Amino acid sequence: MKLRAAAALALLLALVPACAQVNTRHDSALPPPPTTVARPSTATSIVRVDTAATGLLALPGTIKRSPVAIGGGEVTITGFVSAGGNAAGSSQVILERLVGDTPAGIQITANPDGTFALPGVLGGRFRV
Repeated sequence: MKLRAAAALALLLALVPACAQVNTRHDSALPPPPTTVARPSTATSIVRVDTAATGLLALPGTIKRSPVAIGGGEVTITGFVSAGGNAAGSSQVILERLVGDTPAGIQITANPDGTFALPGVLGGRFRV
């Protein structure tokens, strides 16, 4: 019986180191640990320049402006023309749409009761 116990113990001692071996094939695939050394800074300094007093250079040539459109919108401009407290029917009304400083105008005739309406115009700044 002692012989059997000794053989079992010898077998157990032979198997324990074999089970404890690390599989080195997979250990080499791990990435290296992160470094704690600070990397050099890539930040650049920002210098603010005051350009308030800087003028723009004039360019040669002429400015080509696009024509200003009046129609094509969903706005209706309505009004009433009067003179001396009475309706001024059949008066000529000039409406100008301004885009920047560039105007586009249209002339319409007021109704006999002094009212006028211009439907289908684009929104924006108008002069009547």
